[in-house]
Amino acid sequence: MKFYYACIYKHLYEEDEDIMLTCSYSQELKKEDIVVIEYCNKFIAVSIKNQLDELTVIAKRHDVREVLAKVETSEYSKKKENTIKRQQLLNQMEEKSKEVKLIENMKKCASNDPDMAKMLELFNELNYTN
Repeated sequence: MKFYYACIYKHLYEEDEDIMLTCSYSQELKKEDIVVIEYCNKFIAVSIKNQLDELTVIAKRHDVREVLAKVETSEYSKKKENTIKRQQLLNQMEEKSKEVKLIENMKKCASNDPDMAKMLELFNELNYTN
């Protein structure tokens, strides 16, 4: 059994000129899967937009291109997602570290200055009530 799909080829140099193509594959694909097809005597990677009805494809005489291979992107996507999460966590840790250093510095100042000690006490009260 063949499945038919609408797919998008994003042109490298002309962003506003995406090309819509029709392709077929022996297995079911999901939206945004990346597959390789032949187009204008070149191999290109296209993104699956949605599945098409076989009757519509035949009736409208679509120029159907055979999918040559499905590109496995799950490992790359997971690495990319982990890199983003790692950077977010690093940013949070850096902010927390700055806050801890600032509070430690204020405690040192408070031991020498009574006004600073009062402000630090107010800060701690506000911090613990939230």
